[in-house]
Order: sequence, then structure tokens, then C-alpha cells
Amino acid sequence: MDPRDELRDAIAGAGNSEGAQRVEFARRAARAAGELALSGALRESDVDDRALRHIRVDLPTLDLSDLSEGARALRALAPGFRRTAPLVEHLRGLLARRTEVEKIRRGASALLGHTFPWSAEQERHVRAFDDAAEEVLYRLVSVNDVRAALLEDIAPPFRGTLFWLSRGVELPSDTVDRMADVAALVALFAPARAAFDDLLRARDGRAQGSTRRIARGVNLEGILTERGSLVLNEETFEIRATAPDLLVVRVRGALRDTERPRLRTASAELPMEPVAGTRTQFELTVEPRVRLTSSLSVVIPFAYGDRVVDLLRE
Repeated sequence: MDPRDELRDAIAGAGNSEGAQRVEFARRAARAAGELALSGALRESDVDDRALRHIRVDLPTLDLSDLSEGARALRALAPGFRRTAPLVEHLRGLLARRTEVEKIRRGASALLGHTFPWSAEQERHVRAFDDAAEEVLYRLVSVNDVRAALLEDIAPPFRGTLFWLSRGVELPSDTVDRMADVAALVALFAPARAAFDDLLRARDGRAQGSTRRIARGVNLEGILTERGSLVLNEETFEIRATAPDLLVVRVRGALRDTERPRLRTASAELPMEPVAGTRTQFELTVEPRVRLTSSLSVVIPFAYGDRVVDLLRE
């Protein structure tokens, strides 16, 4: 069924149902709205106020525990895997399910007019899947045909946010199979190691240790008071500061053992704390005196070297 027709039918069904059936209609409405939103086809006329109450009340009751099960299945792939038809279909199902959950969230947000928050329990399952996906995503390059197919109905501006499908999807599917050969090459020949390091830095788009400046002559307190948040999202990290005082960093790559991101001021470095239940997310409550400084950077200790991201610069 066309997503627009599905949205209308689901909204009507939610208004005439109760209990589990109403929850299912609310899920279908949000999913259809999400499909339209991610394809760039959602119109203001598609939003029906009748769905809002059911979205707010019913969607937080959806069971997303299968995402945690999917996380365990993904982590089992960390040592590597041989591509077989049953395994490919299993991975297709896992990735499609995560994509469906994102469509539901995006659709609910579009219908409500603001970001829809999962419940704490739902967020725990979503985070479990995303953390596992981050850890083994390079392995999934081997099924890039599956990932590319799942991206086909997503408009290009939105594809990057679905990292479990989009990151590295442009690479040949046999790229991972060649890693051992490349490692042997750079281990044997010093010039090859140097050339490889140059390629890695060029691919990252900047020299190791380079910085990105996003604000000058202001302080974090002023930015958060005015905007409510500050977000920087790149291929290897996401940095998010939200009012009144929380700084969160999500990394997409291996860190040096025992090290974690740090917030650097003009006079000190403040270590961030890992978020419970995740290996890729860190947070810090920023003290008032730090929020008022006009020089702030985040230092991310990647295995290949520190990445320094200037948030504020005098």
C-alpha cells in the first residue's frame, strides 16, 4: 500500500480501536509517516491531529527488545563470517528492523511536530543495537548490496543519519577480505606504511590532530541559552551539547586502550565518563565556570591519534 494511503488508514483505525490493536495502528501510522518523511515526500496536509493522542500514549509501549537480541547477533560477527544465503537474510532482517524503528521515530516526530523520545527502556534497546552496529559495521561492508537496497527509498539528504545502512556502503563488498593483505604490505614496507597513513589522513579529510572551529568569541552558556543545543556530527564522531549543562560524545572508531574523550579548556582537561551500558558514548556535566569560557575543545583519543575538535575559540 502507498505510505500516504497507509497513513490515512492507520490514523482512522487508531481512532476506532482499543488496546493492542490501537497500539498497532499507532505504530503503522508512525511508520508510514516516517517512510514519507525519509523519502522527502511528507506534506503538511498528511498530518492529522487525530493521531497525536495515540502517538503520545501508545508508541512508548512498543516492545523493542528484539533490538537487544539483534545486538547480540551482530556482536557474534566480530571475529568475521562467511557469507551464506541464510546469514545474508538474517542480516537483512536485523538491518530492516532497525530501519523500521527509525521510521517510526521519525514519523512520530513529524506527526507531533517535535522530536519523539523513546521511553528509557526503549532507548536502552535502541542504544544496544547501535553500539553493536558501531563495533562490527566494517564487517557489514561484505553485505553492501543488502544495505544499498534498504537505502533505495531513503532520500539522499537523510541517508547519512541511518549509519547502519549508509556508512561505507560505497565501498566494494570484498574490501574487508583485502584487509589482511594490506596489513601485510604496510608491515613489510615502511614506504607503504607512510603512504597508507597519508591515504588514511586524506580519507579523513584533515591532517591528524587538526581542528574544526564552529564558534568564535562566544561561550557555551550563551549558545545553549539561545539555541538550546549545539550539535556537530561527522563520520567518526558526534558531539552534542544540550541545555542546561550536558555534553555527550559518541565515537565511531576504536579508541586507545583505557583512554576516553576529554573536554579541554584554556587551563585544564576534564575527562568524560562512559555512559552505562555503552562502549561508544561518553558524557560530562559542564560546570558553570566552564560554560562561561570562550575556548573549548573536545579531544578524542582515537587509536590512530588524537582528534581535536574546537567547539569555541577566542
